[in-house]
Amino acid sequence: MIRVLIKAYRNDCVVQNTLSNLNIDFNIIRININGDEATHLVSINRMLTDDHINALRDARLKVTRINEDLMWIKAPVCSSCRVLGNSGALVNEGSPLNDNVVVYEVLLPSRGYLRSVMREFTRNGVNAKIMMVENVKLTNLTRRQLEVLQLAYRRGLFNGKRRVSISDLAKELNITPATLSILLRKSIKKCLKFTSSTYPVVSKLIMMS
Repeated sequence: MIRVLIKAYRNDCVVQNTLSNLNIDFNIIRININGDEATHLVSINRMLTDDHINALRDARLKVTRINEDLMWIKAPVCSSCRVLGNSGALVNEGSPLNDNVVVYEVLLPSRGYLRSVMREFTRNGVNAKIMMVENVKLTNLTRRQLEVLQLAYRRGLFNGKRRVSISDLAKELNITPATLSILLRKSIKKCLKFTSSTYPVVSKLIMMS
């Protein structure tokens, strides 16, 4: 398995474009890809007015105010998020550098898999560059555990709004929900040994019995 930092250039992030058009100073702290939707944790330097919130919602953004400085915004994925969301890569984090550049940290099973992901960027017209690649030694992670993690990610199990349940995924794998829960728990515990950021639902999965 490898850990990769990918820098992608795009100008179709609805969140960034809308906030910029409203002349709001902001910083997107974190991005999580949920299928056709991406969740953005956004910090701002002042309290937004109702007019600002309405303008964001008119742009098809789902806005939740956490406090005066933070917003939780869901929006349709941009071109680079769509490529990664469809690739089966395990996306740990997305950190925008500016309006046009975002850096993703992803986990992939091999360098050959990485090459196919980069081809998908090119095929979809997204300029993307590999910033860093490092091998991740997971001597105890079995092929089956890796396959299950990838399938769970592709089916949306780690999304804020699940597209598949534990029961449905277990049926697809022809195993019991209890067996799948144990398999996921053990796999995620191994992954947590080498990554400091992971999915919002990981703690819940770890607690499954």
